[in-house]
Amino acid sequence: MKREYIALEGLTDQEQHRRERRGRWYRRGADVVTYGRTIVGAAVSAGVLAGGVFLPNKLQYKTIGLAAGIAGLGMADKGDGWLARKAVLNGIPITDADKKKDPFQDKLFFHMLIGSIALREVLDGNKLYGSALLASQIGTAVRDHKMTQSRNNAVEGAEVQAIAINKWKTGVQNLAHSEAVSPLADYSWGQAVVASTYILSNVMGIVGYRQADRIHRTAPMQEAA
Repeated sequence: MKREYIALEGLTDQEQHRRERRGRWYRRGADVVTYGRTIVGAAVSAGVLAGGVFLPNKLQYKTIGLAAGIAGLGMADKGDGWLARKAVLNGIPITDADKKKDPFQDKLFFHMLIGSIALREVLDGNKLYGSALLASQIGTAVRDHKMTQSRNNAVEGAEVQAIAINKWKTGVQNLAHSEAVSPLADYSWGQAVVASTYILSNVMGIVGYRQADRIHRTAPMQEAA
């Protein structure tokens, strides 16, 4: 189904057409980045689990190249938001489906990566380190489930967009991913740093959930007549 276009008053038909075309290109770009990030993340996750048999030499597990690549994928999360906002400025609004799609793809990206890294470490004999990452993943999954329930049960008119600490939490998760696939994780002290970063993201997620849940249960103040 074709997306709605919201016309801007004062423009000629030709200007409206150019604006709409621009908006649709921005929206397509946002979708490509959103899904492309997940697809590349899936390929990397499979490569980590398979021992890097089909990953390029410079993108092998626990290399600076792969760490930089994962950092780039993390930054792409900001790119799709920028493109979506540009689409809005050009008359293509963000739909309810878009609002659900982006958080879902973020969660899928996170769980694919941390899950593959944790399993790889367990298979390699680093059971304590791998178990710590799996525990962090489970904690994140529980928190995400509770956050989804909170949003679904929000009172009418309550703000359900991500709050600041939850945005920072995503950044910390991306940092942890980059650390986990870098040479840092070859050392026991480095593994402690990686696990601590993931745990920090868990703590931030819990705090963010509690703050957001209070917002979801609070009706917006009505303006005076």
